[in-house]
Amino acid sequence: ALVDNGVPKLQDIFQLAVDHINQDQQLLPNVDLRIRFFNASEVEPFKTQQQACQAVSQNIWAIIGPSSSSTVESVQITAAALYIPHIAPVATYFGLSNRPTLKTLLRISPDDNWQGIALAGLFQGTLSYNPPKYLDGAIGVSFSRIKGQLHDKVMTAWKNKYNTMLEPDFLTQYDGVMAFAYGLNNINQSLDSIRPNQVSCSPINKWKDGQIMFNALANAKGPSAVNTIQFGNDFGPSNPTFEYLNLVNGSWNKGFIIDLLNELRKKLRFTFTLYLVKDDTYGGYNATTGDWYGMVHELMDQQADIAAGAFSVTAARADVIDFSVPFMDQGVIILMSKSTTPPPSIFRCFTPFSTALWSVLAVFLCVMAVVFFLVGFLSPYDSFTRAIQHLPVCKNSDDVGDNSKLKEAQQKWKDEYEETVATMNMGNSLWNSISTFLQQGHDRIPTGLSGRIILSTSRFASVIIIATYTANLAAFLTVENINS
Repeated sequence: ALVDNGVPKLQDIFQLAVDHINQDQQLLPNVDLRIRFFNASEVEPFKTQQQACQAVSQNIWAIIGPSSSSTVESVQITAAALYIPHIAPVATYFGLSNRPTLKTLLRISPDDNWQGIALAGLFQGTLSYNPPKYLDGAIGVSFSRIKGQLHDKVMTAWKNKYNTMLEPDFLTQYDGVMAFAYGLNNINQSLDSIRPNQVSCSPINKWKDGQIMFNALANAKGPSAVNTIQFGNDFGPSNPTFEYLNLVNGSWNKGFIIDLLNELRKKLRFTFTLYLVKDDTYGGYNATTGDWYGMVHELMDQQADIAAGAFSVTAARADVIDFSVPFMDQGVIILMSKSTTPPPSIFRCFTPFSTALWSVLAVFLCVMAVVFFLVGFLSPYDSFTRAIQHLPVCKNSDDVGDNSKLKEAQQKWKDEYEETVATMNMGNSLWNSISTFLQQGHDRIPTGLSGRIILSTSRFASVIIIATYTANLAAFLTVENINS
């Protein structure tokens, strides 16, 4: 058995179950059942796994425990790898059921999903019509621990041996041992042939007949301290039962605070009577009348000695009443609907910037194109103006056909400046503006100082814009991955 550190009652209840089984010669005749204890820690799952490996090296027949779902899951990884049956008395995490990898786990308690199904069934059925009076209030659901055939026997034996009352939560540990005994009884005639031998974690040496033992435990059936022992198809309790609790009108005097009052009553030796405050309020200050109401008012008027509840400590209340040390801190929680992930789209690359910002960028590119064109066209120091200045012309157009030197000069001008003049238009200016923004260079580098200043400014602006877009895109994808 894997037991939690600092809970000696776990070892005591396990040992009590083993003693009862050994005393019952009809349950396991000619079998002397023994139990070994190993420590488990909820905050150190790796050490708990090491303890499980140490346990299986001693040729055990099954593992029982620990007492939390997280440690049960870590232990089951080892047990499943070695085909060691694993019985979990109180693990209720719904992720432990119907998982193919957890193939040797048996659960004494139902998973939390069943409680949700039970509560949903209540709202879909009874409360959808005219609810009965006993369901008028705050409704809760709890696993019903119906007294089994062995309940009185266990409680009496515990009382006689330890002179204290046994908490009902420990009864499932007792039932875990009983489930093992019933399963072992199913194959009592063939125990010698399937005995575990040399099972180990390092090197991995599986129990070759572990599946036979697991099947015998899965078919275990018999009386117990809570309900009855019988496993269903999901290897949890078959047909678990639940009870509805009315937290206001019916069963409001249950819970942690009531248990705390009972413990104080035992230690300080006093009696108390519980009642609900008349106005159903915790207590506040009425500035108009200058009076307090609720539980604070009844404490101030000495109508009550103690106010028990989920009572927030405020400065105003602390001025008129005394608070104990808080046993729970609970901050304000805001529940929000989870954003749905949009379907894949080729336009999601535009998500980091808003539509308005993309519109501003488009206008910016058009404005830069116009500025490039005007500066290149009007600047006397740019290549276009220089090309126009070097254009050879004839004073008399009639002599053009006979002037060979003029033809030669015109051909030379075309070879040197024709491309510069041809590219000076709005279309190419817009193309150069887009190329500069995308950091792909400029097809026509301005030669004038004014053009170069404007080009440098536009390049610097494009660096800032693209860096901002890249950062927003990375942040957008990261948040999307976290939400999904």
